[in-house]
Amino acid sequence: MNKNIPVTMICEDLNSIPQFNLDPLYSFRWFQLGDEKIWQLIQAKADQYNEITNQLFAAEFGVDLDLIGERQGYIIESENNAIATGTRIG
Repeated sequence: MNKNIPVTMICEDLNSIPQFNLDPLYSFRWFQLGDEKIWQLIQAKADQYNEITNQLFAAEFGVDLDLIGERQGYIIESENNAIATGTRIG
């Protein structure tokens, strides 16, 4: 059985994407210097089939941290811990 199934999501038009407000117990923030390690922890919890290493972040997103700061966001829970992340590629 193949554990890694490639998935590609394509959205031709961003105008029809629904908007949702976060629950008041959560907040959103953009990537900050040092979040590479937080991403690694979140990814390790979400991906139990692959080894999540320090080098994976740079391999997946590059090394331009200013650009990553414009593309990668984090959901923060009430105790100020990041619990989810999403990144726009391209």
